[in-house]
Amino acid sequence: MPSRPTLDAALRYLTMGLRVIPLRPRASDADEMWRQYQAALALAAEDGVHAETHRSRLADVVRLKEIVDVPKTPAGRKWQEFQKRQMTTEEATSWWGNDTPRYGLALVMGRLTGMVAVDLDSPESHAYAVANLPATPMRVRTSRGEHWLYRHPHADLDCADCQANPSGVCKPHKCGNKGGVTLPDGTKLKKLDVRGDGGYICAPPTIHPSGTQYECLGEWDASTITSLPVYDPAWFQVATTSESQADTRYYVN
Repeated sequence: MPSRPTLDAALRYLTMGLRVIPLRPRASDADEMWRQYQAALALAAEDGVHAETHRSRLADVVRLKEIVDVPKTPAGRKWQEFQKRQMTTEEATSWWGNDTPRYGLALVMGRLTGMVAVDLDSPESHAYAVANLPATPMRVRTSRGEHWLYRHPHADLDCADCQANPSGVCKPHKCGNKGGVTLPDGTKLKKLDVRGDGGYICAPPTIHPSGTQYECLGEWDASTITSLPVYDPAWFQVATTSESQADTRYYVN
């Protein structure tokens, strides 16, 4: 059986209580998917006996219609539903069980998942975090820095308003996304982002468009998640520059 590291990782994340979503393949991987589908289609046309064998490729064609050269964006049209529920094992297998479609993998952030991510995308932002933020045992090595994972400040709160809200979190308890932050002293850190409710981060073993593979650092298990340092929204203020206000992408590098 071929190696399926992305599926194995997705299933492991699910057992930890995390919520996963698929990311669109890199353009080169999408091209390979299309070539292999065409080959499977030709075989099915030559011999009807093989049609059932290649039926699963039809799902890949539907997905190919969604693929554009915009890496690190969700492959599914309704990925937000996985903010409210976990993907099933069957759904995970349908996305990552075939070794040909190299869909990436992301972790959904927010109150229901219980985590907030701080993205350190430059040496300056990483140095600031080391000096000023609580050390966290769950981190991800990225193409240009690290993700630091923290406990959502309201993850363990029994709130009726949160439970009644379609997104799973009420406005007072929402920990939003920030594309670049301004520190209390007015210093702007454009390469330090926050992803909370409504956001997600690329996760190992996804391959960045640069060719770098994301890597887990530290301790990754269910018990670690509940004991993570709690994220404090007061650490940062929302940046007010036009550049940061225009950033509406809810992912980090």
